Amino acid sequence: MINVPLKNMNDTHLSALTPDMLNSSKKESESESIETESFLLEKFKRISMEYASHKAIAKQANSNFVPIRDCYGVVDDITQNGQNTVFEARIYQNTSNEFIEVIRAPISAFKQSDAELLNVGSVFYWKAGYRSTDKGTRVKVNEFNLRRIIREKSVIRKKRVDQVVDELLSIFK
Repeated sequence: MINVPLKNMNDTHLSALTPDMLNSSKKESESESIETESFLLEKFKRISMEYASHKAIAKQANSNFVPIRDCYGVVDDITQNGQNTVFEARIYQNTSNEFIEVIRAPISAFKQSDAELLNVGSVFYWKAGYRSTDKGTRVKVNEFNLRRIIREKSVIRKKRVDQVVDELLSIFK
């Protein structure tokens, strides 16, 4: 049974489908069914190609980042203003190491994992620019990433010191 609403909610027209209505009395010939299948196959190929090209354009647009400012900074001060914590940093050009300016920004600009490690003297990278979406609109992007350096010498030195301490302690046991 099919319920078809009309202009008023109270006016509905009910009709019933019978099996005779669903089955066509005219049988398709074999050539018509082959033409239909080939048409559907061509339509599927065309839609698949359009979908693949659309996905490629979308992927390219998402990776399309246009940098306006690519620099690094050194944190000079971290202050608590009510609920917000802000940092003050000197900004330098990445390529020439030339001083640009001093900025004040909230620590929430960093990822949570980076914000926990932020201290006075920390070095971070700052990329500002815009990224085009797959629909062609521009989105402002402002990324702060903390530089993390693990020096092998310090790890090896710590192991060596631990070994010497263990040897000295073994003498007194």
